[in-house]
Amino acid sequence: MKRLDFDTLETLISGLDGCHHLRFITPEESWQSSERRFRTRDAYNYETQRYERIEADPNAPIAWDTEYGRWHELRASETITADSFFVVDYASGSDYSGDLVEQSNYRVILGLVESAELEENRDYITYTGGHGTFALAIRVGALVATGNEDTDGWLESILETIYGLEDYPLADESDHSEMELEAQNEAWEDYARSEFKTELSKYFHAQYFDCSASQYSIVQEMLEDTDWITDDFANSIAWEMANYANVYWVNEQGDSMYLDVEEMVSRGLEPNKHWPEIAAKQAAMERAIIREIHKQGTAYVLSGGAL
Repeated sequence: MKRLDFDTLETLISGLDGCHHLRFITPEESWQSSERRFRTRDAYNYETQRYERIEADPNAPIAWDTEYGRWHELRASETITADSFFVVDYASGSDYSGDLVEQSNYRVILGLVESAELEENRDYITYTGGHGTFALAIRVGALVATGNEDTDGWLESILETIYGLEDYPLADESDHSEMELEAQNEAWEDYARSEFKTELSKYFHAQYFDCSASQYSIVQEMLEDTDWITDDFANSIAWEMANYANVYWVNEQGDSMYLDVEEMVSRGLEPNKHWPEIAAKQAAMERAIIREIHKQGTAYVLSGGAL
């Protein structure tokens, strides 16, 4: 990891310039800010209920455009200054690019920036765009600390995190794990549990009740639907089955999570030929599912074909 030189602008620029995941930019000013600073105009005053002349004020603070891509990227021949910003590539993405790693990095670095009490739209810019696009840019000069200006160590923490991404592109494993868990729970509630119930019904319909015997006909009818599987029962067996099948969540892009529930059911209930103790647990789980089918089947019959 690089030495945390940030007591002078020169050492800071040298350290940041060596990070390959940073892009140095000059932000574009927002049109509202440019109009406020350079255009004398008439504007309606709702208090006085009349138009008033507003003089241009070139000394007014600049407000940067926060739409993603509204910047000029510095070429290698251009000089990095205190007023240059840098975009952290490992903390940028969208619904269709990057994944939870970038989202976690963004959240972690933004949290450090806010803890350091840097000023938004002056010391840092949060860029947004279509399809959930996000990026974070930080002004180089905002990270210079001399004497006792960083007594709480937040600026050093920002630099330590940014430099660390050069060697390992994940800022905080615990934050990433938390985001993964949140996304998995949301995906399970949104679609995966429903798909799991469907695959479970199909599996047992084909394996155990695919016959014409009259005593099975009403259970066959029940298994053609998924109402016999309660949410609690699905929750209680899903992750044990996933472990037996070696099927896990996949973060494909953005914060979307995918779980191969078809493989999860078919392989999770297939007896393990190499580990008898695992096969015994699979058999016990299968018996528990069959007991649930019988229990719900009885309720189905008593209710006249409705659960």
